[in-house]
Amino acid sequence: MSSIRAAGLGVRLGERTVLHAIDAELSIGWTAVVGPNGAGKSTLLRALAGLLPGTTGSVAIDGMPLATLAAQQRARKIAWLSQLSPADADLTVRETVALGRLPHVGLFGAMRPEDDAAVDDALTRMACRDWQDRRLPQLSGGERQRVLLARALATQAPILLLDEPTTHLDPPHQVSLIRLLRELAGQCVVVSVLHDLSLALHADQLLLMDAGRVQAHGSSRSPLLHHALAAVFGGSIQVDDTQAVPRIQLVHALHAPHQDASP
Repeated sequence: MSSIRAAGLGVRLGERTVLHAIDAELSIGWTAVVGPNGAGKSTLLRALAGLLPGTTGSVAIDGMPLATLAAQQRARKIAWLSQLSPADADLTVRETVALGRLPHVGLFGAMRPEDDAAVDDALTRMACRDWQDRRLPQLSGGERQRVLLARALATQAPILLLDEPTTHLDPPHQVSLIRLLRELAGQCVVVSVLHDLSLALHADQLLLMDAGRVQAHGSSRSPLLHHALAAVFGGSIQVDDTQAVPRIQLVHALHAPHQDASP
């Protein structure tokens, strides 16, 4: 079984410490990383992917230190989707998705039948196959996001690290993506940063961050985690856990009725 583990992980960007001694083990299933803006969510994902060096602590994949893995090994084990992935190259949709097979075929290797099959499967899963010959500059933001997700899926890595995967997606495609993540969670380690808390509550687990620290980590159905979630967001939300899938409710500030100050 695949897993990715951070132990005492700290990250500094310039003079600022962004992550403080993160301890977290993520295994098969879907974990949504949530928290306020500036909590360190995207930084954590980049550090787990090996794109940012830790200043303290370590990251391990299946018990092996990430730093000891060759680049190709790492690329086969981890599929990464950045919040700011470039998608303006003059490539077709299929050519872009096929880039996900580079860890398997190499930079100058020829695509094999199994590689073409992986690309076909990824295109189908993200509903891109009907326009696989279109070029990226011709696509809308939502269409590009689906292509980039398909590229990550084509890697067929056991660990998926997805930073804001629902960006630019309309509601129907958000729903389709959530269903896909739930499906993948049965066989992969899926870790996604999500700002939409209602979508995040569909995950198996939540990893709640604030100010560069893990505030809570556990089942998305846990009442204790729901209380921690409300506290981190300053009481502006509460979680309705009476439904099959918990729901986020906004808490509106109660204003005292206007009082006439005249005598």
